[in-house]
Amino acid sequence: MEKEYKGPERRKVPRVKRAIPVRYMFPLEFSGGTWETSTYEVGGGGLRIKRKDSVKEGTIAALEIDLPTKEGEMDKVKTIAQVVWCHKVEKEEDYSVGLKFVLPDDVAQKKIARYVEEELERLKKEINPGG
Repeated sequence: MEKEYKGPERRKVPRVKRAIPVRYMFPLEFSGGTWETSTYEVGGGGLRIKRKDSVKEGTIAALEIDLPTKEGEMDKVKTIAQVVWCHKVEKEEDYSVGLKFVLPDDVAQKKIARYVEEELERLKKEINPGG
């Protein structure tokens, strides 16, 4: 059964809904596997991904995020995150996984926050081109 959070927004930083390529692994589980997926959304404090299998809350993940740049290239940002929730996506076989950045590299966190800010500004201009 899928959990559903009902209440005020708890995030301190905004997120944008974008499919951004991300590679991840769970180094403390010694699985040796690396997976590729894309984000549902990303923000300065964390991100949400989809995966085929469930993962326990509290699991540590090493991430490599391909952030798009203004020049149309990809900036590979590496950081560490922790699973804060994981639940089945309704009517699908996949799981939705929320991760928060922990032990953030200042450079990585600034790049992610800057990307989110720029993307939010771009969306505002797209919605209201004159304002």
